[in-house]
Amino acid sequence: MKLYQIIGILILLTGGMSSCEEIIELDLVDSEPRLVIEAAVDAENGAGIVSLTKSNGFYDPISLELVTGATVTVTQADGTEIAFGSLADGIYIGTGIVAEEGDVLSILVVDSEGNEYKANSTTPHSVSIDSLELIELERGGGSFGGGDDDEKLYQVFTHWQDKAGTESFYRVRATVNDTLKTNVYTLADDLLEEGEAMSRPFFDIFEGGDTVTMQLLSIDKPTYIYYDNLSSIQGAGFGSSTPFNPNGNFDNNALGYFGIFRMDVETVIVE
Repeated sequence: MKLYQIIGILILLTGGMSSCEEIIELDLVDSEPRLVIEAAVDAENGAGIVSLTKSNGFYDPISLELVTGATVTVTQADGTEIAFGSLADGIYIGTGIVAEEGDVLSILVVDSEGNEYKANSTTPHSVSIDSLELIELERGGGSFGGGDDDEKLYQVFTHWQDKAGTESFYRVRATVNDTLKTNVYTLADDLLEEGEAMSRPFFDIFEGGDTVTMQLLSIDKPTYIYYDNLSSIQGAGFGSSTPFNPNGNFDNNALGYFGIFRMDVETVIVE
């Protein structure tokens, strides 16, 4: 049994927000269930989505428990409060959110029992994809052997320019034929590349006929750390000698994160 299992994809088409967000079921070290808050705001479209679930204990069977009856409020930098509405069980959405670069937004989640959970996030800078590059993989005898030897397989590299003078964090995601690849975490920071041209491969394989849309997200540091933790533990699997819970930015013993992102997308058809 893996510590983390991506169990679903929600495509939000409300309020101009067309990005895909994972709903993640956390199979954790804790013996008692804990609230898991996955909260993201698209600064370009001013839309936010929050999923509320309960974690599983480390040895419990997988079963997603959606949390209903909660209230969710995001407070903008100017003090304006945006109340989220319920879209479905455990899913809450808000629109009309204003988040300029450097703005600090806060979120308040109050569950049906009156427990409060708070977090802050800083709005990152915008980012643009310069280009996508298809790299053909060698076949035969290695990881990509087997199948039709005449079939070409590719990886996609995303190229962009880092912004100088600011600490930056990124995540690269991909949709393939309209399906979000939820089990791959491609993350980057500019610790060694500040202000330089950056490039990262998406660690999955694509074949002829695939329509691949790469999403380059500019994210804040807590979001980066959270997904870096998920990536590390998912890679370790159940056999990890030192299982741990991901580092989030919510208080009151909640798991998960609140993050603001900016995103650019480009599409390539593999031929």
